[in-house]
Amino acid sequence: MGFIRRFMGNIKGVALVELLIVVAISGVIGTVIVAIHLTQERIYASEDAYMNMYRSTRTVIDRITNTLRMAGYNPRDVSQFNPGIDSADSDCIVIVIDYNGDGILDSNERVVHTSHSFASQGIDSLGFVYLDRRHSPLPLPVPDTLRPFINSVRVTLVIRRGEKLAGPERYELSREVQLRN
Repeated sequence: MGFIRRFMGNIKGVALVELLIVVAISGVIGTVIVAIHLTQERIYASEDAYMNMYRSTRTVIDRITNTLRMAGYNPRDVSQFNPGIDSADSDCIVIVIDYNGDGILDSNERVVHTSHSFASQGIDSLGFVYLDRRHSPLPLPVPDTLRPFINSVRVTLVIRRGEKLAGPERYELSREVQLRN
């Protein structure tokens, strides 16, 4: 007990050197924590931007797919117009659909898809390849005489990210859609 009392009796406070060592260690630990946090924020922002690109691409290609699957929809089989693909080019498609089945072409029953249609969602390019029953590509633009032979459409969509973050800056998605005719 005398040893402890003698040892503890010599302590008068914290020395300046000890205080400087604690401050230096705390500074290093704080710097490491901040650096890790900033790195995690950059990774999160990059992944979030990529997921937004992916979501936008999937949304657009799903809308185009649904429209293509509806091409030629004519429930009563009577109409004053010819439902189906009205115009087919490499970067534009015009589809006529009798949504309400009344046989009359309404203003919302002529659907045009171009890359400009989806510019607000960051679409960089939109491409179409028209295939016949043998999966042979048809010449572009598809002439009126060959339009009835379109069996499927391959849609390719490219989206570019505007932010300068790490990770992929471009996402491409392709899908082949079988038509109802």
